[in-house]
Amino acid sequence: MDLIRTFYSELALTPQELTAITEKHEAITVKKGDFILTKGQVSNAYYLIEYGLTRSFLHDYEGNEVTRSFCTDNDVVIEVASFFQRHPTVENIQALMETRLWKIKFEDFQELFHQIPEFREWGRSWMAKELVHSKNRAIAMITEPATT
Repeated sequence: MDLIRTFYSELALTPQELTAITEKHEAITVKKGDFILTKGQVSNAYYLIEYGLTRSFLHDYEGNEVTRSFCTDNDVVIEVASFFQRHPTVENIQALMETRLWKIKFEDFQELFHQIPEFREWGRSWMAKELVHSKNRAIAMITEPATT
């Protein structure tokens, strides 16, 4: 629970709002090799990592695994397109070691998003940062050599 309080600590939440957010998160532990999400599923949750390591990957047109990202302590594990658009993912998310996660279901996220303005602002701000990060990564892939 400390991770959740720390994660959302920048928000100007009332104690009741923080409790409401905290209560919507469920602690789960996944073993090394376990899948959190597999190709073809609709993502019904996102996760905060207390400890551990996950890898998001997909397969290219020849069937080779291509790693898209890694997430570790204090990161958000989410397949954004599937979670928000409610369609099957093309990605897999797998634990690379024992990983402790705090899971929040899509329905609970939606409820908090509509009930708590600060939570809604956190979501908007987080998404904007991720969009900028994604754009910068795409630009770097075009403008920088692979060796940097």
